Amino acid sequence: MVEQFEQYFQRISPDSLKENASVPAAWTGSAESWEEFKGKAREYARSKAYHDFTVAIGEQGYTAQELALDLPVETDQAGRVYRREPAQDRQTLLDARQAASALQETGVSIDPIQQARLDRAADGAYAGPIGSVRAAIEAAKAAVQQHYAGLKAEAEKQRNMALLRVHSAFKAKGKNYVPGEYRIPLDEAQGLHDWEAHHEATRRQHGWTMPEGFAVWPVFTIESAATVPS
Repeated sequence: MVEQFEQYFQRISPDSLKENASVPAAWTGSAESWEEFKGKAREYARSKAYHDFTVAIGEQGYTAQELALDLPVETDQAGRVYRREPAQDRQTLLDARQAASALQETGVSIDPIQQARLDRAADGAYAGPIGSVRAAIEAAKAAVQQHYAGLKAEAEKQRNMALLRVHSAFKAKGKNYVPGEYRIPLDEAQGLHDWEAHHEATRRQHGWTMPEGFAVWPVFTIESAATVPS
């Protein structure tokens, strides 16, 4: 509710009262005095907005979302919101609830107006054209599917990576590596294995404790994708 009030307040606030509003040309005082006046005006505007927001919900029948997003509603002669009997069928109700739940579980968002329609439908309070709420349901489904497709693509990408643990800084294949853990492509991992094998062969050939120029050996370890936790 607080978030929706803030949306409502920002929507109805004059541009001259916005936080980043510049000093108007007609103001003859200092910039500091303008900011002081503007601050007091914002306090009054916010207080009045609290009043109007509360009255609109409590006496006129608006919902917080309708006020925040300036959604179109039907009103009677007294200015009270008039709601037709819900026209949605049971399947639309179930589909809307499922779609709204999926959005909440995944943290995915859709267009605010479509979200408002979806929430109304999920509550069984939607009274507009069924086509509009069906479009909101489909938008939610598409957003959730896209979300899971992204997760699947990322998982596939990770399966084609290896975990490189660098113990001591070194340079190989024209690239500098510093201590830390990194996910690298499998072809890069194979190149490092080949590089290591060359230096290891040289070490053994000369009977060295470690290859020339290295204070630590091996300078890295690599875990295959199959053993790396995702």
